[in-house]
Amino acid sequence: MTMRAAWRRVGVVLVALAALAAPSRAAAQLVLGWDVPDGCPPASAVHAEVARLLGGQLPDDVALEAGAVASSRRGRWRLRLTTLMAGVAGERVIEGDACAPLADAAALVLALMIDPLAVAAHAEPAPGEPTPPGEPGEPGEAHVPREPTPSGPTPSEPAPRPA
Repeated sequence: MTMRAAWRRVGVVLVALAALAAPSRAAAQLVLGWDVPDGCPPASAVHAEVARLLGGQLPDDVALEAGAVASSRRGRWRLRLTTLMAGVAGERVIEGDACAPLADAAALVLALMIDPLAVAAHAEPAPGEPTPPGEPGEPGEAHVPREPTPSGPTPSEPAPRPA
C-alpha cells in the first residue's frame, strides 16, 4: 500500500469516528397509542392537529409517549389520556358529547405539554370570539388600559385634616 492510500484510509476512519462521536439531534417523536371506536378521528388526525397547534411541526427535541382510550356510554364520550414525558407520567380524563372534540382536546393537551409558548403564538380565536381592539394607528395590537390616575391627593398636596 502506498503512503497516499494509507492516509486516505486514515482520513475515512477519522471522518467515520467524528460522525459517530458527534452529538446527534434527537428526532421529534410523539408516540401515540390511539384506541378509539369507529367513527372517531384516527391517530394521524391527532398528530396533524398537534403539529398545527405548534406552528407546523414538532420541535426536534420532543420525546412524548401518550396513550388514549375512548368509550361511549349513554351518549356521553370519555377519553382517558395517559402521558409520559421526561420521566414524568400523567393522566387526564376528558368527557364530552362526541368523540371528535375529545380528539381535539387530546391534541391540545399534548401540544401544550410539548411547547405551551408555541401553542399560544399559533392560537386562533374561536369562531365568533371577538378579537382584541387595536390602538389607533396600530392595527392588530391589543388595547392595553392605562394606569388609573390616583383619586386621592397628589404628593405635593397636603392631605385634608379631619374636622
